[in-house]
Amino acid sequence: METRKEQREHVANLRAQLAELDRQVKAAFDAERRAALARIRALMDEFHIIPGELRYNRRGTYNTTPTKPKYRDPDSGSTWTGRGHPPRWIAGKNFADFLIAEGDG
Repeated sequence: METRKEQREHVANLRAQLAELDRQVKAAFDAERRAALARIRALMDEFHIIPGELRYNRRGTYNTTPTKPKYRDPDSGSTWTGRGHPPRWIAGKNFADFLIAEGDG
């Protein structure tokens, strides 16, 4: 059976080994990263790629078709698509009362 001192020494030894392994992993990762960057730069030079061409639109494609209104104020003729904050003329009221019929558009 190990004594407490031996257990503490064993744990300290394992922590030292772990720190050394962490250092080796970081060094290997950094070397791989440098090699990857070199390959990327070479390909960019070969194909005349500029950094701006590597960007992509994070928001996806925009829907350029306007959204059809879903609600109409019978008094003013104002419309609302149902997106965003409701306008004053419909706020707090039953939305179903203001629905636009399918053919009315």
